[in-house]
Amino acid sequence: MAIVNRIVPNITSHHPELSRQFYVDFPGLRVAMDLGWITTYVSPVNPKAQITFFKLANATRLNRQSRLRSRMLISAMATPPPPAIESSIR
Repeated sequence: MAIVNRIVPNITSHHPELSRQFYVDFPGLRVAMDLGWITTYVSPVNPKAQITFFKLANATRLNRQSRLRSRMLISAMATPPPPAIESSIR
């Protein structure tokens, strides 16, 4: 079983810059990255607590890439590991 350390929600929006005031003022997150088309907010207390907003114009390409990565991950997790090789060397 895999151990999940962090899940980061990625939200698409036509105007992700409008979320800045809410996420900075209300829960007290800080802007960790702002490239204009993607903004990530992070908790100053727990850096694993994050939320990311994508500008909708860029979201289509990113969603296709995310779906492909998800399918690859699910496929890899569904494939049983190869049997252990036992050595006869003592």
